[in-house]
Amino acid sequence: MNLNVLLWHPASHVIILLLQLLQEEMGSQERAYDQFLQTGHGILDRTSGGTATDAARITGQLDAINRAWDKLQTRLGKICFM
Repeated sequence: MNLNVLLWHPASHVIILLLQLLQEEMGSQERAYDQFLQTGHGILDRTSGGTATDAARITGQLDAINRAWDKLQTRLGKICFM
C-alpha cells in the first residue's frame, strides 16, 4: 500500500496523535529521569565505603535503566520520523 494512502487513513491520524502524546510524555518525564539518575549516582558515591558488590549492583541497575530509556527514546524517534 502506498505510504500517502496510509497517512490519510483515519486510523493513521489516531496513531500519529498517540505517538505525539507519547513523545510529549517522554519529554515531560525527562526531568524526573535526570533526578533519578542523580539520586542513583549519589547512592553510588555513598557506597564507596561499602563492598564492591554493592557498587557493581547499583551501577548495573543504573546502566540497565539508561539502556531502557535510550531504547525507548530511539524507538520513538524512529517511529515519529519515518
